[in-house]
Amino acid sequence: MSTDSDSQPTYEFSAPQNTVIGSLASFMKVFGIICIVGGVLLILGSLFTAKGLSPDQLQGVFVVIIGVLQHRAARAFRSVATTQGNDIPHLMTALGILRDIYKIQVIVMIAVFLLAIVLGVIVAGNA
Repeated sequence: MSTDSDSQPTYEFSAPQNTVIGSLASFMKVFGIICIVGGVLLILGSLFTAKGLSPDQLQGVFVVIIGVLQHRAARAFRSVATTQGNDIPHLMTALGILRDIYKIQVIVMIAVFLLAIVLGVIVAGNA
């Protein structure tokens, strides 16, 4: 741990730690790009096959959003590994974005679960 001119404590990860964080950033970036491309293809494909709004379009939008956030988190992790003096702020930015990704996934999964229950009750009531 060192201090900068404002006497604020800073922390710098070691070279081996930066290697691990940088590798994580690389995989996250690739995954983010795959999500973005896959989501866009899903949206475009469903535009030609569905009439009106389709579940594929909603899923495509969801996947694109997750991909964009994943890519942003990857950039923040990359900054941890490649810059000096701001490791903790960059790490906190990356962790905040990851928190947002999981928050979105939890909300979507709860919504899907509740929708499945409602649809199940409706179908059971009509049987």
